[in-house]
Amino acid sequence: MPRFTVHVRDEWLTVPCKDATCSIKWLGFEALKRYIKNKPDNGGIQHIKDVRFVVRRCQGLGLLDSDDTVEDVLEDNDFVELAIEGDTMSQDFIPSQPGTSHLYLYIDNLHYISLDGNSLTSTDLVNLGKGLYKIKLSPEAEQKVVQSRELLDTIVKENKVVYGITTGFGKFARTVIPVSKLKELQENLLRSHSSGLGSPLSPERTRMLLALRINVLAKGYSGVSLETLHRMIHAFNASCLSYVPEKGTVGASGDLAPLSHLALGLMGEGKMWSPKSGWADAKYVLEAHGLKPISLKPKEGLALINGTQMITSLGAEAVERAEAIYICMGPSGPHNMSFVQISNLNLSVLFILTVLAIELLAACQGIEFLRPLRTTTPLEKVYDLVRATVKPWIKDRFMAPDIEAVHRLLVDQKVWNIAGPYIEKYCMEYIPESRPSSPTAFKSPPVPESKQANCTKITL
Repeated sequence: MPRFTVHVRDEWLTVPCKDATCSIKWLGFEALKRYIKNKPDNGGIQHIKDVRFVVRRCQGLGLLDSDDTVEDVLEDNDFVELAIEGDTMSQDFIPSQPGTSHLYLYIDNLHYISLDGNSLTSTDLVNLGKGLYKIKLSPEAEQKVVQSRELLDTIVKENKVVYGITTGFGKFARTVIPVSKLKELQENLLRSHSSGLGSPLSPERTRMLLALRINVLAKGYSGVSLETLHRMIHAFNASCLSYVPEKGTVGASGDLAPLSHLALGLMGEGKMWSPKSGWADAKYVLEAHGLKPISLKPKEGLALINGTQMITSLGAEAVERAEAIYICMGPSGPHNMSFVQISNLNLSVLFILTVLAIELLAACQGIEFLRPLRTTTPLEKVYDLVRATVKPWIKDRFMAPDIEAVHRLLVDQKVWNIAGPYIEKYCMEYIPESRPSSPTAFKSPPVPESKQANCTKITL
């Protein structure tokens, strides 16, 4: 028997349909009957027969004719929005923005990329974002994930005190959490960090983010369980994508907010998008695809958000776009590029310089935090140049003038004029590292010259 999920104001209602020849008007009235049952005041509706409404598919926002039959315009498990005349659109309804995503043409293909945590390239990641491939784990990755989880389960079983596993976070690092509360601890970590804002990432970029997070967890270092990782993969392969706001990350300090939103949807909370449903409550989207929400085990909340996969995935996309621009330029350089391509390239360069200006200001602030310690000579020279133009931040002030001033230093090549000679000297002769090496750092073997020419792909 077909069934449909209908969004009425602030509620999602499942409506079974015994007779598929019933009309859309019938479906709307059935949804309204179920809606008023849940409201003490009948939702302000006195007589259902007097209510006027329109019905749209969530996917694409196509308006449905009230006289059409259900079997002619809907598919089993479709999501629809019922808008009552006089109401505004539901506040939590997110338009699907038809035409902005290749995934609206998503084909349920059988082509897979096997992830082992070590061999995913930027090209692979962009293709995963476009929906050209599904994901599966390599046997070696599955084995490492299982071994890592067994170690973590032993820690919990033996009641050991380990940060983030059996204790709180930050100031609560010395607070031991009862075993019965460990699941709630991880869930609350995700909820508290889901603090992003702005429009959601596009489906392609959300797929890239989820794929890259799965790839990192496949390394077997985080202690995530194989069950949880498989549920993430199933969600990816069905293109069930969490609502991840564009704004809110703290960059290299961790994409905590975006990754929390990503995991929140996988838990069945918040909003989620799929080619089949459009935007809807995550638990209903997962259910419509026959998927179960992830149920967090000890440490898994921390494992899901501790990383920089948002900025890495967007960086990988930028690399692929830059390579495409380079190919378009051809042997004659920019002369082969259109006006639009050249304009986009110029805008990209200006944007990069602005980001570098912000990074330089942050680096100078970091150097001041560590005084009286000093960094390397070229960095100290660059620090002196920046501070000759921009004063240290003793108290809050508008950042725009400071960013513009350092941006000008970059445009005028003044930073390069100071750092350039040191970089050239470093490239020409060996300079021993003045600082002690990290005890956890391992030196990678040098790449043979015969293979260096082939090392053009970025491994993530």
